[in-house]
Amino acid sequence: MGEDTASITLTVVNDTWHLHFIRTQSGEPYPLSDTVCNVIDEYEKDLTDEELYEFLAHHNIMKEFEDAVLML
Repeated sequence: MGEDTASITLTVVNDTWHLHFIRTQSGEPYPLSDTVCNVIDEYEKDLTDEELYEFLAHHNIMKEFEDAVLML
């Protein structure tokens, strides 16, 4: 078994944020994995701006999100 790794994809859909979360034990982010991953947890949810902010703050990834948006 590999190391737990989470992959998060955010897309904008009709004025909401669509979150797709996948956690695997591959040690590599799911979209980049060359092998079949052992998916442990997966969910999708539409979020408001406030819910997205809470999610990013809770997981301490606000800075990474801001940096990614600036690169667009």
